[in-house]
Amino acid sequence: MKKLFVFSAVAACLVFTGCKDDEDKVGLVVTASGQWGAMLNPYVDVVKAVVYYNNDNSVSTLTQSDYDAGFTLKLPASIKGSWLSPKWEGQYLLSLKYHGMNVTGDNVREISVDFEAYKSGTYIGNFVFAKIDQPIEIDKLEEEDYYYMQFSYTLALCVYVDGKATGNGKVSDEWVDYDEDLDADVNYQYDLSYDFSLEKGWNTVYLSVFTSLTFEDEVITETLSVGETTIDPGDLRWNLLDPPQGTQANLINAHLFKTQYLFTPKLIHKYFW
Repeated sequence: MKKLFVFSAVAACLVFTGCKDDEDKVGLVVTASGQWGAMLNPYVDVVKAVVYYNNDNSVSTLTQSDYDAGFTLKLPASIKGSWLSPKWEGQYLLSLKYHGMNVTGDNVREISVDFEAYKSGTYIGNFVFAKIDQPIEIDKLEEEDYYYMQFSYTLALCVYVDGKATGNGKVSDEWVDYDEDLDADVNYQYDLSYDFSLEKGWNTVYLSVFTSLTFEDEVITETLSVGETTIDPGDLRWNLLDPPQGTQANLINAHLFKTQYLFTPKLIHKYFW
């Protein structure tokens, strides 16, 4: 399968030479280009690399680029310490270790980047480098008590950390709880797996998510599996979330992310222990 765009991470020494300080250095180069890129020219003219911090109450633009059949963003080699958040929350870290997860970098802080698309100063959507599978839905409720839905994706994240951190292992949990919206008890099954090694500076982390909902014989089961790795799974391409109407650039439809939960590891902390 040919990728819609190309993603690249280039060390600073391969991009610039003679930099005097960290503010002038480039730590990561993100490039999106390809045969379908020009189809977005009428809808996007600028792409910004932005970071949200202070519990998402503050936002700063690291750099920006004109959009012309693609974009190239050069991220700085260092990030302000005041923008970073702890990678491991105290109680969560203790829980991981208690359940056998091998993790290091207890005091490491991190931040990730969003790639936002604009047209004439108006926000259009977010570019993501991802593989998003077509949702599966089997509805047999009219003939029998059976319904099944699944949704999965893999998302590449550009993550900056201020020290080394590793995670390796898998933990699982399951329980039954009452769901007010469904007005029924739900069997919850959750898995979390880590297989990553982060170095100080920029890293590419691949977040994979699989979620499903099953209704059979009046029993409801919801599953969620989340994995985080630094091993490139391949077959990822650039997508524009919330694309403008009329685009034909093989983009993911916005409703896939609006109707499904977009889980991240931080959001599932409450489901474990």
